[in-house]
Formats: sequence, structure tokens, C-alpha cells
Amino acid sequence: RAMLVDGLGVDPERDVGVSWLPLYHDMGLVGTVLAALIYEVPVVYIPTLSFIKNPKVWMSTVNHYRGTITFAPNFAFALASRRVDEKYLRQLDLSCLRVVGCGAEPINADVMRCFRDTFAAARLNPSALMPCYGMAEATLAIAFHPRLAPLRCHPKEGPAHGHHRDRGEGTHPDGTFCRELVSCGSSFPGHEIAIVSAQGARLPDGHIGEIHFRGPSVTPGYYRNPEATQATYQNGWLHTGDLGYLSNGELFVAGRDNFFGREGIQLRAHVETNGVVNVALLSINNDYTSYVFPDSGLPYRSQRVVRQAGRTSEASVDYNQPAGTDALTAQLRVGEFAGTLDLLSAVYRLRAMPLATGSSYLMSVRNGDEEYQAQIKVSGRELIKTNVGSFNAIATRVNVKKGEDYDIRAYFSDDQWHVPVLITARYHGSDIQVELAASALTAPARTSQTRGAVEPGTPLPVPTPTPSSTRSAADPVNVQASATILDLPFKIGEQLNYRVYLGVANVQVGTMTFEVKSRGRYFNRNGLMFSASAQTGGPAAIAVKDQITSYVDPSTLLPFRTQLNLSEGKYHEARNYNLDQDRGAATSEGTRERIEVPVGTHDLISALYAIRTFDLTVQRSNAISIMAIHRPRTLTVKAARRETIELNGQKISAIVLELRTDDPEPDRLQVRIWVGDDARHLPLRITAVTDLGPVRADLVILPPTAR
Repeated sequence: RAMLVDGLGVDPERDVGVSWLPLYHDMGLVGTVLAALIYEVPVVYIPTLSFIKNPKVWMSTVNHYRGTITFAPNFAFALASRRVDEKYLRQLDLSCLRVVGCGAEPINADVMRCFRDTFAAARLNPSALMPCYGMAEATLAIAFHPRLAPLRCHPKEGPAHGHHRDRGEGTHPDGTFCRELVSCGSSFPGHEIAIVSAQGARLPDGHIGEIHFRGPSVTPGYYRNPEATQATYQNGWLHTGDLGYLSNGELFVAGRDNFFGREGIQLRAHVETNGVVNVALLSINNDYTSYVFPDSGLPYRSQRVVRQAGRTSEASVDYNQPAGTDALTAQLRVGEFAGTLDLLSAVYRLRAMPLATGSSYLMSVRNGDEEYQAQIKVSGRELIKTNVGSFNAIATRVNVKKGEDYDIRAYFSDDQWHVPVLITARYHGSDIQVELAASALTAPARTSQTRGAVEPGTPLPVPTPTPSSTRSAADPVNVQASATILDLPFKIGEQLNYRVYLGVANVQVGTMTFEVKSRGRYFNRNGLMFSASAQTGGPAAIAVKDQITSYVDPSTLLPFRTQLNLSEGKYHEARNYNLDQDRGAATSEGTRERIEVPVGTHDLISALYAIRTFDLTVQRSNAISIMAIHRPRTLTVKAARRETIELNGQKISAIVLELRTDDPEPDRLQVRIWVGDDARHLPLRITAVTDLGPVRADLVILPPTAR
């Protein structure tokens, strides 16, 4: 009641909630499910991964269902404000929103203002933003900003400090800088917030201390954990462990004080499998929380929640790490870390290392009751292709001493963040692959101290192109042989010619050609040029004359320019696209129309060549984004089975690929491709169903000649 009635003033007759929050998180579970059920407020749920992949879906859903209330963490407001254009904003009418709540993590005033100003063009009420503060221990909510009141912020030089002056105002414990502190409003009727010093004295307005909270919403304690309950719940007050101050009754949260009586950094992770993997291979739905020392990154407490077979179990482990002179190991091997890590802190500790090629690191890692030695070797740099794009990555191999060999390989982004972009492993004879879906990173205000005095690498010189007044932008020039290129299953000059048949009768109606024309410099970029053409002849129902040219990066096969010239009966389309794979945009020449696309989007021609590079193990599926004529689509390619087909009197072993899109009718065209069952994966046959009937294109294969 405090949250929904006093804080939000919900009206089930007129309010509609919209949420993409994961339901394993308290803000998603308590705020958007349990509270909504109790007060019978309708809620529209967006799959969390849908928002992460495409943040625009959040406000688009609000617009479509006329949502009035929505909540999200600070990072989501930053994501939603990016990559918006006037066309997208013109499609939105957000005047229906009366509450846009922000909580669950430190609130950045600049992010709030950016979101407010960006969506003002979509008629968002600037006073709808509601910063808030809460904890699961308080049944989610502690303080809400007043409804329809403007943002209130204090500069970092604002309030005086109590005993926490040494922590620095406006600075989060992880060292990230915050110029302003945002008001989270006041608490609810029957509840009380107090700011308390380390000595237990209540502090006046404007003095930072630990935030204490009491009221009927406070839970009685931690389940089967009397020690933690005794430390956190005292004399009817919940000791939050967070720092803040009050100003005219409003709460300003300044940072984190301590966890379990120690200064630390909290690391959190959620691991969950779904679909076929969850049913047939490995069922995981776990939460992990680690508390680490800020100076060393070593954990002093680890918590794990395991959900299995309808039951939930919790476990906590205290790490008695050495301190002072006891932490000095007499003989520590090169690359070996002192102390014991858990799985979560081990990942972050590794990310903090230089990860130079050839380096090796030794870690003592504890997982539950088991402790083992792990060796991480950095093998080099690789270009990694995932469903969300391509990454320059640092490749590592993880060996577990005295344990099962899972053949773990981890790839980290080759930059200052070392974000894990891909992890592969073997488990009970099956392949496991974990790919990065999305990330939100904030640059630190000061250099991290965990990497030591590592000199940054010297940047490679960038060659300056020499302009030529006699060469067209599309004409190729010589490219240095040392330029990076994948080990591709096709070569420059490869030309594939097809005969096209319509209907069940074996009557040829046209031809089709794919060609890898050349490699050179096009539009001021190194690239490969692909071309495709199709034309009808003979008893064709309509006249077709199509030509598509694709210019792709030779390292990723991702296009940077696509030229379309389509003529099919009365339909004519001439269009040139420039694709920005870094920003996720396709810009049409002439009209300057800008279309948002996922990073790593192919065009129709580059997709065909990219498919030939896939792992086409039978029953394996791959997914890519393709730019169709006017908008991007997700294309799923499944290697369905092996077949032997006959072409020009020859029997050839092939793999049947089933192609489906994310349209409402994914298999409407029933596109199938038979590729050769060898390293080249030649497209031997392509079939589809059109309005004119079934279409088949067969590769023209010359009969073998005697040698």
C-alpha cells in the first residue's frame, strides 16, 4: 500500500504498467508482478532480452499500450536516449506517462536530464520522472520522489559531511564520479528515515551518514541467517549500509558505506539457461553475489541462490583472507595471485590484468565446497563474430588443475574494459557458447589502481590514403597483402551460375549469378566486392532484371555499402545504402533516410557468403541480422539434415539449410538452401515459395573432364 497508493497513487481503472525488468530481480518481481496482482493493475511485460537488444522497444510499447507507469534502473535511461532520431520520436506520444521511476542503482542527474529532454519531443511530461530509493529488505521501496514534481539535485560541493568526510562527496565507492546528487524524495506515511553517524548519533540535515529505515514495510530479517539479521536489523531499524543525507525531509543517496561491517564492493551475477538447453542439457537459474575488498579485489563473503526442481537453496561462504604481513607469500610464482577467489571475483580480477599475448595467470578459485587451481593463458588476438556483431578480442584458454577438462575458452574485448564477449566450453560432450548480448559502460574518472603500472600499448600508425583525381570512388586500388582477411571458403573470381525454374514443371524461366568480383579500395575503405544478378527469359510470367552489388569488410564480411537496382514487372527500386557497422545505422543516399539496424547487420548478398563460413553442424542454428529492402530482419539459419541431391546428372552430398525470419510468419517464403557438404559450402540449390508458385535455382555444374 505504501508504494502503490501513497507513493504512486495507482488507479486500476486508468493505470497501465509497462515493464521489461527481469522477474528474478526484486524491482521486477515485487514492483511489477506482486504489487500489480494485489491492486489489479494491468501490466504489459516486455522480454528483458528484447529491451537489451533494442532499447527502443521500451518507449514504443508504452506508446502502443498507452502505459502510465514504468520503472527501470539508471542505465536503461541512458540506453533509451541513444540512437534516437526525429522519425522515431515523431512516432511516439508519451503524454500518457505520469510516472517514469528510476532506481535500483546510483542515479545520474545528467542521464535523467538527457532522457527528459530527448523525449520531450514525444510529449513526455518532464515532471513524470521519479527517482526513488529502496531495498529488498524494505519490501522494495524506501523513498519516492513526489509525483509530478521537477527533479531536484544538489551539486557535489553542497552538504557538509559528518564522519564520512574522507570518502568524498559525489563519488561512488567504485571511484566513478558523479557531479550531482539526485533527490529520491521522502518516505511514506508510517515510515521513517534517519541519518546516523558511526557512533550511533542521529545527524542533522546536510550531514552524510548511514541511512537507517523503519516502518511496517521492513522485513523481519534474512531467511535462516540469524547472524546477518542481527547485524542489519537493530532496535527496529534497518541499517541499509548506504550513505546519504536529508535536506528538508528529502533523501539524497551519496554512495555505499559497507557490507557486513567491512568496506567493500558488491559484485552480482545471474545465470539462467532456457529452451532446449534448460530441458535437455543443463538447468541453471542461480544468483551469485560477491563482496570484495576494494584494494585487492579478494572476496570476503560470497552468497549463492540455487533454484532447482521447484526448490530454492541459499548458501553463504566467508573467506578468511590473509591480512597484513600474513598476506605476503614467500614464494609466489609469476602471474600467481595471493588469496582465494570465487567465480565472480575471479572474472573481474582477470579483467583487471593487462592480458598481454603469451602471459599466464594462476588463481586459487573456490566454488561451493570445492577449491581448485585455474591457469589462464593468453594465446593472442582474434576477430570474434557473434550474433550482435564482430569484436577485436583477446583469446584465452582456461585450464583447471585436478579437475574435469571443460575446454574453456574466453574472449575479452581488446580495449581498456576487457569485457567478456564470448565464452565457449564442453560439458558432457556438448558445446556451450555464451555470447555478449549488450553492455553499458561508464568511463571512470580516475585511472584504476588494480592493473598496476602497465604502460599502454603504442598505437599502430594509420596509413594516410593518397587521393586521386582520375579514379572513381568505386574503382579498386591495390591493397597491401598484409591486410587482415579471414580464411574464407571462396576466392576472388569465384562465379556461381544458376538456372531458375518456376512451378512443378521442369521449365527454365531465368538465370542467376553470384560473383566475388575483386578485392580493393572502395569508397575510401578496403573491401571485397560481391555482385548478384537475376533475369528472366523465355516463358516467364513477369520480366525480372535485378542487380545487387555489395562492398564488404574483408575481415568480417559485413557490408559498408549496398547498391540495389531491382526491376520486377511493374516494381522498380534503385537504392544505395551506406552501412555504419559501428553505430548501427543504414543511410540511404539521396533521401538521407537513416534506418537503425543492429551492429553486425548483413545485406542480402553478404548474408549468403557469410552463411558459407558458419559452423553448419546438423541441427545447429545460427542467427544474423540482415538488411532487407527497407528494414532489418533477424534471419535464423538451421542446418536441418544431410541429403544427396542430383545436379546435371551428378549425385552430390549436401546439407539442407532452413531459413526463417522474425516476421509474424517466419517461414512464409519457405526458403531452403542445399550447400555442399565440404569446406567450401557451395550453394547448390536454392528454393522458395512465391506468389507465382515454387521457385528453384540449381547451380550449373560442368561434367568432369578426363585428366
